Amino acid sequence: MKYKSLGNSKFGIRIYQSELNGHISADLDRCLTHEQSCNTWSLAAVGYEQIPDASYRNCYDFKMREDQVESVQEKVGEIYKITTGQIRACVEHYSRDYRINMGFMEAVNFVKYSTGEHFSYHSDHAYHYVCTVSTVAYFNDDYEGGELHFDKFDLRVKPQEGQIIVFPSTFLYSHASLPVTSGTKFAAVTMFDYNNEYSEFRKNLLSKY
Repeated sequence: MKYKSLGNSKFGIRIYQSELNGHISADLDRCLTHEQSCNTWSLAAVGYEQIPDASYRNCYDFKMREDQVESVQEKVGEIYKITTGQIRACVEHYSRDYRINMGFMEAVNFVKYSTGEHFSYHSDHAYHYVCTVSTVAYFNDDYEGGELHFDKFDLRVKPQEGQIIVFPSTFLYSHASLPVTSGTKFAAVTMFDYNNEYSEFRKNLLSKY
């Protein structure tokens, strides 16, 4: 499977090319913004308590798990299957090379960034969330700004349509989606781990409150 490294190949940040494209994100956007839709974009939230914080993250997203495919609009379900199929193929290749077994995939977070919207620096594995491998898939590139920046390595990339970036989730790989300066960026974010043990623990803990 073809890929290129971002920065030194020893960093383990890989850019794969997939078949995802702007037509897919346009279909998703139409589904999620239609006034009769049962699924819609929501203001993105952050942290353990999932509270909106515009200074930290001011984009819109739509989260979806595999067990929700049958309960969403048919087209949305199709887009989920296409997207996860492409992401899984990249992660399976990545996992073989690094001799890890990423058996659990989190919910996919479809993200829409309009002009001025961003996601500030963060690492995916943190005190409130456990994961090992992170992925960001890009549907389109007809926008300005919106680069992915890994601050500790000072690596910056303006992703191209269809690219899927795979990287470790630890604190060394803190990153930001820089503000979009014009146009609209569509991406899909999800994380992987060895199993869903922590995810189940977190779900049970939150259900008590």
